Parts: sequence; C-alpha cells; structure tokens
Amino acid sequence: MTHARTIDPAHRTSLATRLFGAVLVLFVAALPLSAARAGGTPAPASVSILSGWRADDGTHIAGIRVTLEPGWKTYWRSPGQAGLPPRFDWAGSDNVKAVEVRWPRPKIDRRNGLMTIGYVDEVVFPLVVHPERPGQDVRLAVKMDFGVCEEICVPTTVRLSARLPARATDHDPRISAALAAQPVMSDVRPRCRISPIEGGLHMTLDVPEDRRVGPIELAVLELGDPSLWISSMDVTEAGGRLLAAADVYGSHEGPIVVDRSMVRLTLFGDDVVEFLGCAAGS
Repeated sequence: MTHARTIDPAHRTSLATRLFGAVLVLFVAALPLSAARAGGTPAPASVSILSGWRADDGTHIAGIRVTLEPGWKTYWRSPGQAGLPPRFDWAGSDNVKAVEVRWPRPKIDRRNGLMTIGYVDEVVFPLVVHPERPGQDVRLAVKMDFGVCEEICVPTTVRLSARLPARATDHDPRISAALAAQPVMSDVRPRCRISPIEGGLHMTLDVPEDRRVGPIELAVLELGDPSLWISSMDVTEAGGRLLAAADVYGSHEGPIVVDRSMVRLTLFGDDVVEFLGCAAGS
C-alpha cells in the first residue's frame, strides 16, 4: 500500500499563501473583462431556470441551465486544483422545504500544469425541490456563485427566480438527459481507515474494484465539510481491490471530525462511479 505524502504545517501555510495569491491575481485580472462585458459585450455564460415538472411523489424536478461561450468552462462541486465550485443559496424562495442539486458527470481537464474538473459548452444541474405544500406552486429563487474560466477566471454571481407550477407534468428532455448523465452510484460501502498524522489525519479507503470504472484516471475524496483541506489521492490496485489514500487537514485549531456517512469517493475512468459513506476498517 502506498500512502499519500504528508504535508507539514509550514508547507501547508506556504501552499495556502501561494494559492491565495494566485486566486487574487486571477480575480484582479478578471475585473476589466467583467466590466467590459457589463458594458454590453456578450457574457461568457448565460444562466436560466428550467421549470420542469411535478413528480408523483410530490417533489418538483427542475433544473439550472448554464450555457457557456466557446472556449469557456465552469466547474464541478470539487473543481480540482483550481477553479470555483458552484454555490447555491435558495433564500427568498416560497413553498420550498429543501433543494437537492444533482451533478452530471464532469470532464477532467489537464493543461498548464493544473488539473481541473468541470463542464464546457453547456451543463444542466437537475434540482429535486421538496415543497412545504406539495399540491401548490413553488416560487424558486436562487443566488448562484460560480466561476467561468478561459485564459483567466471570472467569479460570477447570478440571481434568478421562477414559478414551478404544481400541475406541470411534461418532462423537460434537457433535465431528463442531465439526470441520466449522473455518475453511477455504487451500492458498496468502502472500508475506511483513519489514523492521526502531524497536523491532520490520514485516510485510506478500501474498495472492491468496479469493472465499470476500468483503468482509473482520477479519484476524488469529499468529506462534506468545506473547511477541510484534502490532498490528492494516491491510488493502488491489487488483488481485486483498490486502495485510495489521502491526507486531511483542518483550517482551524482543534480536532478534525470526519462523519463517515458523508464520505464520498468518486472514481473517474471508463465511467464515473461514486461511493457514499464508509464503514470502519481495520
């Protein structure tokens, strides 16, 4: 078994400083472009709500459609080594108990020494909206913060709202296609071993090999806590099993708490397969 390298606290501080500086440079570089586009030239992305349909179980299936100019890209929920993941704020909605965002399979992009994960041309994010009063219309309001990148990156915020009719029954093929394009969800729970290292934790996930993935190009670990920093995963395969290891550090003093039910491992290969939750392993 090969472990991901340990990053000492001094190196992490240096890394964080360089990343902040890089993001700041990208942000400053984006300001003239943002201003120019506000003055009337085409924006690199247009965003709209697809009103969708009311499902038999009372939820409403809607979508957010992002259309990108040629050469531009936007990002998955875990963007890789650079980029801004989409963030959604549903404040101001009416008759909304909760909203689940579904994520179509993204693409891996390697260029200029960086690996990013996201979308080009167009992406539809399906939404599963849970109304407080299922038999009534929904007013969905969203503030969406996301990044779009070409040679430079533009932090972008849009605010949208739409009425989702309770009697809508026609399935929007764009939303249906995006739902069908989600990663495959495995019914296997990996075993995960967690051990302390200097300044953080080391995690190893032990997963039976999945033939749907094939040769693995990338493994991504998510822990459901944006305050945690996770290193790139080190993956080894042997004896019909896969070991994916990473180091985890907190952005604050004190113990790091990992909720095993929120551990999500995504494997990219011939297909994209996700594993949610992990059992304690020895």
